[in-house]
Amino acid sequence: MLKSRQIRLLKELTDNQDRYLSSKELSKRLNVSDKTIQADIKVLDLALHDYSTIITSKTGYGYQITIGDSKKFEYFLSEANDSIICRNFSDTTSRVTHILYRFFNVKGFIRKDMLLNELFVSESRMTKDLNIVRETLAKYDLKIIVKPKYGMYIEGSEKNKRRCILNERVNIDIFLNDEEELIKKVGNIVVDILTNSHYKVSDVVVQNLIIHIMYVIKRMKQDHYLDTIGDVDNELYYAHEYELAQKIMEQLEITFDIHSTENEITNLAIHLKGKRSYDEDTIDEDIDEVTTEIFKEINEMVHINFMNQVENRIALSLHVIALINRAKYHYSIKNDLNDEIKLNCPLAFDLAVISAKKISEKYNVEVVEGELGFLAVHFSKALEDINASKQSKNVLIISSTRKGETLLIRHNFLKIFSDYVDQLNIVSFIELNTIDVDLYDLIFTTYDKVDGMPEKTIKINYFMDTKDINTIKYALLDHEVKVEQFYNENLFIHFEEKLTKEEILKQLCKQTENYNPCDDNLYESVLRREEFGFTAFGNYVALPHPDHLISEKTSISVGILDYPVTWMKGRNVRIVLLLCGAKNKENHLSILFDKISNLIKDKDAVQQLLKQPIFDTFSKLLEKY
Repeated sequence: MLKSRQIRLLKELTDNQDRYLSSKELSKRLNVSDKTIQADIKVLDLALHDYSTIITSKTGYGYQITIGDSKKFEYFLSEANDSIICRNFSDTTSRVTHILYRFFNVKGFIRKDMLLNELFVSESRMTKDLNIVRETLAKYDLKIIVKPKYGMYIEGSEKNKRRCILNERVNIDIFLNDEEELIKKVGNIVVDILTNSHYKVSDVVVQNLIIHIMYVIKRMKQDHYLDTIGDVDNELYYAHEYELAQKIMEQLEITFDIHSTENEITNLAIHLKGKRSYDEDTIDEDIDEVTTEIFKEINEMVHINFMNQVENRIALSLHVIALINRAKYHYSIKNDLNDEIKLNCPLAFDLAVISAKKISEKYNVEVVEGELGFLAVHFSKALEDINASKQSKNVLIISSTRKGETLLIRHNFLKIFSDYVDQLNIVSFIELNTIDVDLYDLIFTTYDKVDGMPEKTIKINYFMDTKDINTIKYALLDHEVKVEQFYNENLFIHFEEKLTKEEILKQLCKQTENYNPCDDNLYESVLRREEFGFTAFGNYVALPHPDHLISEKTSISVGILDYPVTWMKGRNVRIVLLLCGAKNKENHLSILFDKISNLIKDKDAVQQLLKQPIFDTFSKLLEKY
């Protein structure tokens, strides 16, 4: 089995078949010693013996490869690369990754018959795989061009090709595993320059920057340079990041024998600016103003007030600075947890959409979905702080346990809800007549059914499950709220016919307005919110809602679809939950989103609702959470 280094050596020889390459020249190109080159040549010559290919050595000149049978040699290359990539081509993902690897690592054209031989699939399967590759490339404004008798190649800018390579992780495992020495050299250069310049970045950012630079070096080694980087603010050329980029590139040129260009230096400066760790001193009036506008808009639209949260305001402002720098130059940080954040924190994600719209309008930039997840984390923290800041409550638990066992229920309760509880007492039913229950804001009991319990006592289990935890949480936030009041059978529709997204929304809005009066056209408001996008939350569920609070009551309207509908690009939906938050109940929307989140992230619950698309199923499932 050949090593990656030996494959690269073979590539250097085949790219220069018309001349000899000295061991000194080869060692410089591959960043290894002359002895390593000599040892690898012997290995290659032996491996190629059965494929009608020889490597000749000439004193004073170096090495030259002679390919006797091109078909045999191509087969050898295929086998060698497969042994390095170590892919199991039985699944679509591995085949698509391999095809992308081929496109980005071979000069000139890729022939379909070569891919067929490598992947051992049928013509029809290959056509389907190539269509998926085309869809993947289209996300980066790249496309496959077919030239008869020659083959295929990828057309598009080098900038977009690099975005694709990095985001789709083309060859990333091999690159990192086999280039440890190069990574170490790049790391030393980057860390030394950033440290000596007192430039603040996190360890994670440094690692990402090193990986980015490694790919830049590899592309430049293959003579692939940035042809364009788009419009650049003149101030960048006077910024500290540009000076650092120049220093890093100078060291890279010396160490790796590459030639950098103005575009490559500028591109590196942009990456540095987008990944810099900012402090409070960097928040200027302009950034503070946009953060203020974001908080005001959120307060106006959903009645959630973050204005007095100083720490979260600063944290969001610092994040916005880096986000704007990334958005200006169409560089975004890949967020692998985006879908998970969306499912677990739907309200925070929706607030992120509102803030992204404000940023887009003010700075004329596009905020991509991956960035929304990072913004949502800030709002999730802010929402938690709001809940924790609400007046703590005095809680009484009436439990049938013996005195010695109350310690466990106390520990479990306070472990989860200590931020919401001022005082917690646990008594038995017999002891009730010795205390004044009016002193307690909330009363829970582990008894099943006992006559004489105080009014509004809430039943929970001794060993709290998910349903109990959510019940307690909602009660602590607003002990008068019962989620069952938000929905009824008249707000449930089973769509048995095939309809468009607009037709589904129109019916749900009409049904909602019959039950829940609105002071604005609900359908038009929902469509305005849909223009922002991102209301499909995964697991075939969409959560459309108006772009501001317009209804008299809080309600959930449910639509179950027999036929999936494309809600947004790449997102099919079969469950539509139209959420309307009441104008005068600021915490209802938070409770509603939280309750729905627990339901939609449970795949089994979603499947059960699709198999039994009736109101009782939905009601029982939501009650569970």
